[in-house]
Amino acid sequence: MSTDPKKLVKTILLTYLLASVILASGYTCRGVPVLIVTFSAISVLLYGSAVLALHQNYKKYKISMYRFLEEIGIIFCLFAVIMAIMNL
Repeated sequence: MSTDPKKLVKTILLTYLLASVILASGYTCRGVPVLIVTFSAISVLLYGSAVLALHQNYKKYKISMYRFLEEIGIIFCLFAVIMAIMNL
């Protein structure tokens, strides 16, 4: 992964956008729990990998924006898990 902070932030924001689109497409499949769980799991994996990348770079560079984006990713991840459980 690139160590350029601007590229990392852009990549993370695009990852969050992609995971949110996948999560929203899963919730449009009302009545099919397998699809909801599958799309939620994919989005949780994307959020989780972004959070881990941010955490590794935060330990290295101590940029506060990384910590903020890390917390947003954790919130998105919790939201995806809660919504998957509620739609079962």
